[in-house]
Amino acid sequence: MASNWTLTYASCFTSSAAESFGKKYPAEFAQVMANVQTFHDALNDGAKLEQLKREKSFVHNEGKGVVSITQQPLRRNAHPLRLYIYPDESSHTIHILSIGDKKHQEKDINEVHQFVKKNL
Repeated sequence: MASNWTLTYASCFTSSAAESFGKKYPAEFAQVMANVQTFHDALNDGAKLEQLKREKSFVHNEGKGVVSITQQPLRRNAHPLRLYIYPDESSHTIHILSIGDKKHQEKDINEVHQFVKKNL
C-alpha cells in the first residue's frame, strides 16, 4: 500500500553545511542525496521504516527515532558522510535534521537527539 511521505528541512538544518560538504565531497554528497531519495521513494511505495533499517545498507538507526543516511555503497577513499533525518510515521514526514561526517558523528547525533526531544 502506497503512502504519501513528504520531505522537509527542520529548523536546525544548516544549508551552509550542506553546501560545504557538497563542494568538498561532491560524489559522496550526491550519493547521500540519491540514497535519501531512494529511502523516500521506498516509504512512498509502502515499505515500512523498520524494514528499510534492516534491508538498506545506507540506513542506520541512531536511536530516539533518528536515522542516518550514508553514501553506501562506499567508494574506495570516500569521505564518510551522514545525513540525519527523523522519519515521523504519524505525519508521514521525513524531517531532514543535519549533515555531517564520521569525524563529528557523536556530536552530531547528540545535537539531533536534543532537537528531536525539544521540537518533534
